[in-house]
Amino acid sequence: MSAPAPSKIAAGGKGGKRKSFRPFRIQRALGVKDVAARDFIITYAKHLKRTRKIIPPVWSEIVKTGKHKELPPNDPDWFYIRCAAIARRIYISPHVGVGTFKRAFGGSYRRGTQPNVYTTASGAVIHRALKALEKIRVVKKLRTGGRKLTGLGQRDLDFIAYQVVREGHGPTKPAGMRVPAPPRPKKVVKERKPKDPNAPPKERKPKTKEEIAALKKKKGRKSSKDQVPSSYKGDSKQMKQAAFKKRKAPGKEGDAAAKKASKPKEAKPKAEPKPKKERKEAPKKA
Repeated sequence: MSAPAPSKIAAGGKGGKRKSFRPFRIQRALGVKDVAARDFIITYAKHLKRTRKIIPPVWSEIVKTGKHKELPPNDPDWFYIRCAAIARRIYISPHVGVGTFKRAFGGSYRRGTQPNVYTTASGAVIHRALKALEKIRVVKKLRTGGRKLTGLGQRDLDFIAYQVVREGHGPTKPAGMRVPAPPRPKKVVKERKPKDPNAPPKERKPKTKEEIAALKKKKGRKSSKDQVPSSYKGDSKQMKQAAFKKRKAPGKEGDAAAKKASKPKEAKPKAEPKPKKERKEAPKKA
């Protein structure tokens, strides 16, 4: 018996050539950084409330989150939101402590008539939230200071981020790809009207002093040079004196001032010198 013919599978298909292996593209997994902060914090706060892992303290209804606040928060679930925001911040930038969160959640403090001042948030509220996250093994304390996410906490936050995308919010950017910039709006160019050849030429604005004076005379206005007499032209001091006299000329006060200026000053008679008193000599002592 003759040997069986080699199968097509062993030969690599038709023609006996093997197909080249094309590796498929592995898409990068979604994380907390790929989701909008607001959507993630709201979803994670609902998760913490639903699982009942964190119980807010008794004073959460009456406490303020800082001295710059006037009233306590209106939202009854504000403690879950604060815990979710703190967990997200530790995910993005680990090795942070209470002081960093106090500055992050601080705000402007109004002091009445005095200028506003930036103040930090309440440290007790942040410390209680961190202790609650440590209790459910999402966050752990470091020996060098600050907090860091545990493996369980990182897995939970990544799962919440995937859940946010699945709900339809979508990532802020496609994983492993660059988002192209939006196209710039085109500049609107106004259409210029064609010039009318029969239109009269526009009058040129006067630029020199002579042209401005001629234009004023044409309109019936007198220039400053025409108002000043020719004898005072070129002398600024005489021009000021003439203008001052014109102001004081009308009225009785002006007439009196002009008469006083016109009258020559009479020389006062010199007083006769007083005779010197003779000094009496004191009698000499014997």
